[in-house]
Formats: sequence, C-alpha cells, structure tokens
Amino acid sequence: MSLNPIKMKLTIRVKSALVICFVSFFVILSGYADVQQNPGTTRKDAISILPLDAANVPHKKQTVLGLYLTSVDAYKIWKQNSDRIKIVDTRTQGEYIFVGHPAMAFNIPVEFLRLKKPFGYEMQLNKNFVSDIKKRVKETDILFVICRSGNRSVTAVKLLFQAGFKTAYSIIDGFEGDKLKDPGNPDNGKRVVNGWKNARLPWSYHLTAKLIYRP
Repeated sequence: MSLNPIKMKLTIRVKSALVICFVSFFVILSGYADVQQNPGTTRKDAISILPLDAANVPHKKQTVLGLYLTSVDAYKIWKQNSDRIKIVDTRTQGEYIFVGHPAMAFNIPVEFLRLKKPFGYEMQLNKNFVSDIKKRVKETDILFVICRSGNRSVTAVKLLFQAGFKTAYSIIDGFEGDKLKDPGNPDNGKRVVNGWKNARLPWSYHLTAKLIYRP
C-alpha cells in the first residue's frame, strides 16, 4: 500500500527533525565529556590568564589562591578584557590620593593607618573590607588585587577567598615596587626595582568619584 505524497513528505520531515535532534544532543554530550576529561578546556568567551608559577613568587607574597601576576602582565590582560576584570587598590586612602594609583583601579583599603600612642603608627585591619568589596563586584568577577609591593595583597586575597571569591589575582610587585638592595647605588632602599608606577603603566593622581573609597 503506497503512502499519500503529502504523508510521505511529512514522514520524511519528521524523521529529518529527529535525526537533527539526535545529532545535536550527541554534539552537546561530547562537548560536556571533553570539558570533564580536559579541565583546561574553556569556552570561546573565557579569558585566558596564565598566572606566574608560585616558585617564582617570594614566600611572604604567596596567597591562599596561588594566583599571581606582574603589574605589566596584569595591565596587558586588563586592557584586552577591561569590561570583565576589576582592579582593586587595597592601599590606604592617603597612598591612593598622594602617591598615585592605577588609572582604572578603585580603592578599598584592606588596612587603615592609625596613630599609635605614645608615638608612631600601626596598620589596622578594615573590618568592612569584604562588605565594601561586595558593594562593587560579584563573587564571580575576576579581580586583580594591588597594594604597594605585594604584601597587603596577601591579606586581601585571604579575606576574599574566605568570602567565596575564587579568581582574585595578586599583583606581586604592587604599585610602587620592591626596594633596591644595592649599598653602592644612590637609590639603595628606594622602591625603584619594579611595580606599576616604575613600569610607566597608566597611573594618575586624579580622583574619580566612582573609584575613590567611600566607607
């Protein structure tokens, strides 16, 4: 018994649709399996960041997340993904204002400078650091954390990690860089070795309302 031409066309179309659905499901399933078997596989829109090996980072600058960048690399990556990466300057308000800051970085101090009696000063932890951060970014955002020379960033990243952040990179040479250790050099003891400012990356004294620290 022969099928009606209209019914035959309808049957062919239904079969074709089923084949397409099956193939699509197989492709999706294969892609999922590939990601599971190869954790390095990323989506096309993923940001490619190759952090420094911890072996090349001084112990005192190592963070709980183990994600490190130099200031030069951080800027290059940010420049290519400026809409998806936030740079947070964790230095004090005074440093941010008077020493200068990365032009695109917003300021949230991880510690405050306080007078210490009878004389001197001390650094005091900003108890609202995480809540201040969360007013500006989400836990899923990629953060590049900078301080003076990579030490306070350790504290900042630890607090961020404890709050659920998983992609907080420490800029290990900071804004001012490390001190030169060369007794015979006039610049001995000065921060001229590396750092954002010494690398002549974009920095400024200019204060922008949306970037300054507002407790």
